[in-house]
Amino acid sequence: MNLESVTTQQDPPGNIMVIEDHEPLWDVIRRACDAERWSFQFFASAEGAMAKVASSPGDTDLAVVDLCLPGMGGVEVLHTLHQMDYTLPVILLTSLSDSPTVVQCMKLGAYDFITKPFRNTDLVHRFRLALEERRLVRRCVHFESSEYLRALMGPSKAVQRLAEAIHQVSPTEMAVLIEGESGTGKEILARYIHFLSHRNRGPFVAVDYGAIPDTLLEGELFGSRKGSFTGAVANHDGKFRMADGGTLFLDEIANLPLHMQVKLLRVLQERVVMPVGGTDPVPFSARLVTATNSSLEAEIRKGKCRLDVYHRVAEFPVCTTPLRERIEDLMYLCTRFVQDACAEFGKQIEGFSEEALDQIVSYPWPGNVRELKSVIRRAVLVNTGRIERVFPQHELQPGTRVFIAALGGNTVVRAEVVIGKDMILRKRVPLKQIQKQVTREINQAIVNTVLQYVGGNKSDAARILEVDYKTVHTLCKGTANGKEVSPLKTASWQ
Repeated sequence: MNLESVTTQQDPPGNIMVIEDHEPLWDVIRRACDAERWSFQFFASAEGAMAKVASSPGDTDLAVVDLCLPGMGGVEVLHTLHQMDYTLPVILLTSLSDSPTVVQCMKLGAYDFITKPFRNTDLVHRFRLALEERRLVRRCVHFESSEYLRALMGPSKAVQRLAEAIHQVSPTEMAVLIEGESGTGKEILARYIHFLSHRNRGPFVAVDYGAIPDTLLEGELFGSRKGSFTGAVANHDGKFRMADGGTLFLDEIANLPLHMQVKLLRVLQERVVMPVGGTDPVPFSARLVTATNSSLEAEIRKGKCRLDVYHRVAEFPVCTTPLRERIEDLMYLCTRFVQDACAEFGKQIEGFSEEALDQIVSYPWPGNVRELKSVIRRAVLVNTGRIERVFPQHELQPGTRVFIAALGGNTVVRAEVVIGKDMILRKRVPLKQIQKQVTREINQAIVNTVLQYVGGNKSDAARILEVDYKTVHTLCKGTANGKEVSPLKTASWQ
């Protein structure tokens, strides 16, 4: 496995155009982004910025627009910019996040908005997200093609199947549920569904239930009327109304309390919301996309999710695959993230040492792509010439992880066994005994993994593994009846 000759030639750091008539804010933005290698162009009026975009099409990667500008207003600026380049992300600077102009601009396709005064870390984070999406769009000949997800996530068959499913459902109005572990790109997929839909000229509004206190949840979702509670000094539209004409993305829907699930069900059935303190229902029209990092079917069995809500939000369920089961994508993303980090930090990395590659392949990546990107950025920053290791020794797991990957048809089976240091160092167990224990744990891990794929059917698992039913039954009980179990046949998987 080799990732040599990784260079910095793929993407420029990013060109940001800021349209802001309050010039002291220019220095604030520059200082906030001082650690980045972005280039800025500042304009006090929209007219000068429009002339620049028209004269150098494609040179701008992100537009940051103050809504309160002299002359051309924020809505007109957004409309004009998207006429010139409809893939250009536009972030709004505003003092009131729920002003009618902000809502209108989000409906017209603004990428995001930042409320003044802002936190520097929040500003940089939003700029990074917008520039990353811009880079990905530039890499694809056609953003609408299935090659977009391949460029974004990797070349594996799992990504290919996911892209096919996304392209099938996006033109419809079906509610999509995206299930997958944290860091597997669920919000990116939701945005892609929005782009491929006929609502792509409307807003994309994301809601993370885990970030909103229960006491404020109803008002944030459905809106509120002035005076309905302490601090309600003006009418607030709510996320459902803000998404009117576009897509509403409800992230971590498994965190929604049961009493709010009842209200959500009524809203989805009747397509109207009742603002807190209001007396008249308000209609809305938005495509629904939801996501969760846990199985909603499992949450139903636990009594934490209503079955009728599940059927409403999961008309078309899709599932992201963990990075540890996508070795092709793992290595592809390593190369891509090294290139991005080299461009960001002004470095040139020749490749990875054998130790670094061993760490990449053997680590289970519980944080998936998000964790991988963070680790690679840090590795590029602290290494010169080539990456010697991706994890400092003190951060490695307190045990040796053994992975077994096998391919059967279109199913990748990946089992994991941890050999604890205590077993080797303190107890001084002989090699044969260690081998015997590890063999048994490997067999059990493989059987349990296959059983998950076949819905717990032991006969199907025995047929796939080419062993008898009794062996599967014994291993899934976690015992070998006191006898050593021979390694499972895997020849047919190779």
